[in-house]
Amino acid sequence: MRPPEELLEAALRAVSRDPARGVLAQHRGEAEEALAALERDLRKLKKDPAAAEQARNVAEHAAAGLDRIERTLLHGNEAQTEAARKQVARLCTALAPGRKAQERVYSIFSFLFEHGGGLIPRLLGELDVTSFKMNEVEL
Repeated sequence: MRPPEELLEAALRAVSRDPARGVLAQHRGEAEEALAALERDLRKLKKDPAAAEQARNVAEHAAAGLDRIERTLLHGNEAQTEAARKQVARLCTALAPGRKAQERVYSIFSFLFEHGGGLIPRLLGELDVTSFKMNEVEL
């Protein structure tokens, strides 16, 4: 149910093997650590709390900028991005048709039309109707 672009980003992160992302991750850690230390040291001085707040704001802006760089790197391989986009769209349509829960869209009639009248006896034979555990049947 998450937005498709968010799902695409997660999929690209999972399959990306770009070494530039490793370099970015290393420098991101260093930058975040340095900015956190700056804010911490300014707060310890207790001279001007506004300066420490500004340091925190700079850290937030830097994190947003680094996120933009990461998105650029993730979307750099056009073919991989397009393949992942199609897979995410297909999965979203199958798992949440019309961005609704499946049980709100599909009814037993959809499956009966596709698999015929023998579906119900088959389901009764394969499902344990006395158990509250999840049952899975491959159609």
